[in-house]
Amino acid sequence: MNIKLKALVALTIPIFLWSSMVVVARVTVETIHPLTLLFSRLFFAALPFFPFLLKSKPWKRKFFSSLLMMSFLTTINFTFFLLGIQYTSASASQLIYAAVPVLILILNITIFRETHAARKILGVLIGFLGLMLIIYLSAIEKGTTITGSLMGNLLVIIGMVSWVFYLLMSKRIQKYFTPVEIGGISIVVSFLVSIPLFLFEVFVLNLHSKIDPNGIFAVFFMGFFGTFLSYLFYLHGLRYVSALTASFTSYIQPIVTAILEIILLGEKLTLGFISGSGLVFIGVFLATTLEFLHRRNNK
Repeated sequence: MNIKLKALVALTIPIFLWSSMVVVARVTVETIHPLTLLFSRLFFAALPFFPFLLKSKPWKRKFFSSLLMMSFLTTINFTFFLLGIQYTSASASQLIYAAVPVLILILNITIFRETHAARKILGVLIGFLGLMLIIYLSAIEKGTTITGSLMGNLLVIIGMVSWVFYLLMSKRIQKYFTPVEIGGISIVVSFLVSIPLFLFEVFVLNLHSKIDPNGIFAVFFMGFFGTFLSYLFYLHGLRYVSALTASFTSYIQPIVTAILEIILLGEKLTLGFISGSGLVFIGVFLATTLEFLHRRNNK
């Protein structure tokens, strides 16, 4: 097996782990309150990162304060995702995250003044239209189908936007820190922030979760497999392929999530959700994948 094929396998594994984690999270938030779930998930995610961080000691390096501040964007992403997944479907949440490449393209055009081909701009508009269709349907269907609820989708969108800015900022700091250091510090910071949030939920809001053995397994799966292990596989694959190839996972994942959700949770699939999903995928294809295929055919 050559290096590129190994990289593609490494990028494929997180698709199934992340999709499974989202479905598990959707079920688990019904018994474990979101901030408790956030704390538990990040505990199991941060713990395995400590040996890497203790060995490399990134806090002794220049620009560590910038990395520290940037890590709070990851905290926003984790927190609002778990708050939103209570009220929306797993598939709708992942479809929202599928718009990440499209939103990055929008920011590149509007903020960084980069020029792009007409097909990329068309892809942005089509993908945005599909996302708006899902949000509109979630408002009128009131959370009775796979489109989820309006409030849940809006909370997930906040998490998605924070993740986009985290990705853009991380590009500027990658010359000073390795991906494992960036991810490790981000998750550890998020875990530390989750501690007061967890205490607030338990002692101020008086929301006590009943965690049984199934709940313990769920948070362990979300933390270790869905966060720590997935991140390591993704980083390994990213070393040997382009970021464009790696970004394919952002819109393959919603398909896998939808299949798992329909099979395991019995969610109702609607024509509107299919239409919105199709528009998002067409938009991302025009904005990213088409250019990749065009370059590959010209080699």
